[in-house]
Amino acid sequence: MDATVCLILALCFICFQFSVQGQTVYFNVTEEQGSSYYIGNIADSAKLQVADADLKFTMLSNGYPLASQFSLDDTTSDLVTVQSLDRDMLCAFDVVCTLQLAVVAKSESTNDLFSIKVFINLKDINDNSPLFAEEFVSFELVEGTPVNTSLPLEGATDRDSGMFGVVKYGILDDVPFQAVMDTFADGRSMLKLVIIGKLDREQVASYQFQVLAYDGGEPTPNIGTAMFSITVTDINDNYPKFTQDSYNKTIYDDSLVNMVITRVFATDLDEGLNGLVRYRLSSLQTDEIISTFSINDTSGEVYLKESLITRSREYYRIIVEASDSAKQPLIAQSLVFVRVFDHHNNFPDININLLSNKPHAEISEQASQGATVAHLAVSDPDTGDNGLVTCMLTESMFRLQKFDTNEYKIVVFASLDRETEPRYNVTVVCEDTGNPPKKTNKTFIVVVLDENDNEPQFTPVTYRTHLLENNKIGVSLLQVSAADLDLDQNAKIEYILQDGAISKFSIDNETGEIFANQMLDREKQNQYIFQVFASDHGNPSLTGTGSVSILIDDVNDNAPEFRKALYSFPILENSVRNIIIGQVDAFDVDDKENGEISYSISTTKGNEVPFIVMQNGSVLVTIELDREKNESYNFQIVASDQGNSSLNTSVEVLIKVKDENDNSPVFVFPNKDNNTIIIPYKTPSNSVVGTFRAYDNDSGMNSRLSFYLNNENISDYLLLNSYNGELFLVKDLSEADIRSMTFEVVVQDHGEIPFKARQNMTINITHQVSALTDGLEKNFVVAIAISSITVFLALFIIFMIFLLRRQDIKNRTKLHESQESQSQKTNEGEEAGFIQVVSPVYYPPTYILPLPMTYTRPPPPSYTPPVLPKSVPQSTKFNTIQRSISVQQEVKTHDASLLDTSSTFTSRSWDPPLWENGEVDDVERQRNKLISIEYQRSLLRIQHCKRSNSVLTI
Repeated sequence: MDATVCLILALCFICFQFSVQGQTVYFNVTEEQGSSYYIGNIADSAKLQVADADLKFTMLSNGYPLASQFSLDDTTSDLVTVQSLDRDMLCAFDVVCTLQLAVVAKSESTNDLFSIKVFINLKDINDNSPLFAEEFVSFELVEGTPVNTSLPLEGATDRDSGMFGVVKYGILDDVPFQAVMDTFADGRSMLKLVIIGKLDREQVASYQFQVLAYDGGEPTPNIGTAMFSITVTDINDNYPKFTQDSYNKTIYDDSLVNMVITRVFATDLDEGLNGLVRYRLSSLQTDEIISTFSINDTSGEVYLKESLITRSREYYRIIVEASDSAKQPLIAQSLVFVRVFDHHNNFPDININLLSNKPHAEISEQASQGATVAHLAVSDPDTGDNGLVTCMLTESMFRLQKFDTNEYKIVVFASLDRETEPRYNVTVVCEDTGNPPKKTNKTFIVVVLDENDNEPQFTPVTYRTHLLENNKIGVSLLQVSAADLDLDQNAKIEYILQDGAISKFSIDNETGEIFANQMLDREKQNQYIFQVFASDHGNPSLTGTGSVSILIDDVNDNAPEFRKALYSFPILENSVRNIIIGQVDAFDVDDKENGEISYSISTTKGNEVPFIVMQNGSVLVTIELDREKNESYNFQIVASDQGNSSLNTSVEVLIKVKDENDNSPVFVFPNKDNNTIIIPYKTPSNSVVGTFRAYDNDSGMNSRLSFYLNNENISDYLLLNSYNGELFLVKDLSEADIRSMTFEVVVQDHGEIPFKARQNMTINITHQVSALTDGLEKNFVVAIAISSITVFLALFIIFMIFLLRRQDIKNRTKLHESQESQSQKTNEGEEAGFIQVVSPVYYPPTYILPLPMTYTRPPPPSYTPPVLPKSVPQSTKFNTIQRSISVQQEVKTHDASLLDTSSTFTSRSWDPPLWENGEVDDVERQRNKLISIEYQRSLLRIQHCKRSNSVLTI
């Protein structure tokens, strides 16, 4: 061993000088093969490829305690056992037994070292038998233990493992037991003894049998045995048993007291106290039996205790009991019949048991027919006819019902009602059949007990009351009352409100007084109907139902409300009086007179309005209205209720007076004092030579005005803008055109039924030199002088002109696009309200270079400004036309918005001619369109020339 250790240390010291190779080999060995048993060759199993003579094998012992069980040849590597291997010792209770060894093989020539792990699977053989811890087992079982009861016991053990361990238990004897195995994790088995049959000590008092334990060996298993002895202990499961079911004996009524009448006998199969029998008379029989007879508790002898002379009857039926002496004894009964010969005639004796422990009998009023009221026992010591007794009752509500010999039950015969008859006097009459017969009477009282069979009744069933809304919380409303015909708790009443009413009302549970829990609002709910319940305290409780109706009376606490915050009604001026122009609507959620509404107009002194309001809310006009005097009216209408303290609400009412075309246009220029325009013949074409002015006191389309000329011949010279009244010169004049022309100017509004005004106008074309021409010459000279002085700025000016030219090209492009759409836009002229009355003659465009200054001709000495109507504001002014040659002066009119002085015109600014009949033929309409387009082009060129001239004169 020391050499081996040294070799191992040496190998560890030089392990870095050579390689170590690891191998694993496995061997299967069966246990108990004895010593020197060949297991196998290590080198062959490891398949080492080195010459055998060159290898030395060593088995390691450090860390391998089982190495001592084996021997290894260091040259051949044969492995053999040192001693017999006992698996049950080496691997007790293990399912698999594997022994591990370590072998080192060293090559002497190469110094190679081989490490070989050796695993030996040690197989078990069935070499052990099961063994019980005790060979003899005894215990007790109580008889009557239930079948399938399991008794856990310590089982047998087997040192073998796996299938060779204990696999089952068995019993070969015919006993009411079965052996069942249950296995623990450590290999031990537990024995369960299961009762499979009834245990009866009186039949079998004990059992002896063997329990066998089998292992799994094949074909013949090993068996272990144990002897079991089970004693069945007694329980009190047997009743005493009389030798006779009944005993009969005949005696005389003058028999001596304490005389033995008969002897009874009973046996019990149990043992000990469970089988020790005692005798007694049954307590469940009449007192007469108990007082007349007695029995000896050990011998069973029956004695006569009292004399039978005075109360003898023909026979007695005595119940005798036999009881064992167990803690919970079992009892058997037998009957002893004693026949008595009687020699005396006595009165019947009546004994009434009232069953109530009170001096009177009690019975529920709900007792059904046949219910027992009392027990009646009649006795007569006589026999024969002298002892034959019959009984009857005097009260028809009850009957006698035969119960036993000379015993009766007094039972209910008819339905009882305590509320009708609370008590009865019942008399029992018993009479024997002797000669002469003997009769006995006995009376007792039957009290009918109350049952809760009457529900409380409200009187009346429906309660009604009134309550003013906005009441105080807790105010008493009314008191309900219910009565119950029952008694005591069955008649004690508790009042309860319906669930839905509890939130608003409460009730005194005892008095039935109802209170208001909330302040009630009639406008939310004007009536409350709910149920009230009266419940008694019976078991079960009965409930009566009543109805409560509370009408909420109105208080004038809501002012009328209008359905709108503002009412606006239109009315056409000049409408007839007393027509309805609209209606206001108010409501009041109060009731009756508190909700009746009347209307009135609220005005202050000096601010009356020409309207009235009817009681249904209709608003009527009282006069014909004139929009030109007042366009709207604003006032308030008051809605008042009819309550004692009236409440009211007002609403704003706006009346808008719609215009009617009831005013004709009025000329401002021309007028009878100023109706002449003087035009010098050198005036350039396309100049504004005058502007017509007019106004209309109406509004909207009724005040929109259009001008036109009634003389078509004047159209060769002049063109009229129908919208703003500007009059244009459309041709270049010459001395041949000097003349005076008079024509009629017409202005017309756009009402559905238009109104017109007419005024004569005179145009004088004269020789007078136009200041416009002189100004042009002077400005031209000034322009030349300035140009000569500023030569050094020429290049800069040319550059500026170039930039402006580019802008002009852009404008021309836009103009071209506008001309292309001109035919479409012209159709919109009628919608804009412009009327053009000119002669259908085409005039080529004329280019006029405007001067940088504008000349306004002064008015003639004879001109007087017209006097405007009072309705025209005098403060409104119009700018003087500064681009025309005209004799007209600045005028004042009522509405500057109606007069357009704009010098920019579009295709929408020209309308087709408006004739008297308002119709234009297609030829005339087309001519006017052409003239309008050409004139528009001319105006645009004039504007362009003006812009160019302004630049040049900087």
